[in-house]
Amino acid sequence: MRRFSRVVAATDFSEFSERAVQRAARIVKQHDAEMHLLHVVRPLDLYPGLTLTPDEFGHNDLELQQAEQTRVEAVATS
Repeated sequence: MRRFSRVVAATDFSEFSERAVQRAARIVKQHDAEMHLLHVVRPLDLYPGLTLTPDEFGHNDLELQQAEQTRVEAVATS
């Protein structure tokens, strides 16, 4: 059987992606491989008429990235 040295798992934190990450983790253990988690942060939805200053937009974006980073780290350690 071919051995894997690296496995990439993408997540959007849905139920389906959670199962895919769990499956990837099993493969990693079977092959003593590295696991790389990928999560892309969706940009903020802006509504017509909603105005944000560049500082507000950057602050909200940074908060979202930090929250998502925490979630990815929780998945990585489980």
